Amino acid sequence: MKLQDKIQSLSSILRVKLFNKRIPLAVRLQVTNRCTLQCKYCNLWDSKKKELTTREIFDIIKELSILGTKRLSISGGEPLLRTDIAEIIDCCWEHGIYPEMNSNGTILPQKIDTVKKT
Repeated sequence: MKLQDKIQSLSSILRVKLFNKRIPLAVRLQVTNRCTLQCKYCNLWDSKKKELTTREIFDIIKELSILGTKRLSISGGEPLLRTDIAEIIDCCWEHGIYPEMNSNGTILPQKIDTVKKT
């Protein structure tokens, strides 16, 4: 995280404390139910819920940025199964949000070039 981002985060925290204004500084967004595993403790992979479209995710990211969000944890299922995951990550960066991803890592070697930022 760059110094400027840290200063903005600290500023947001101060606004919360001084003005009692709630800001969703860190948010977790589930972008898919699909998964490469079928863990016994999780049945998310068996869910029939419809995924958000790329446009819907972009709109959520834009709205979170307006609200002051600084970190977005992208999760699922396995978020790397989305064909638009690179665009979702880029959208976060474009809106000043630091993206994180929760992945089981099973397809990371095949997807690393898709998601890494240089």
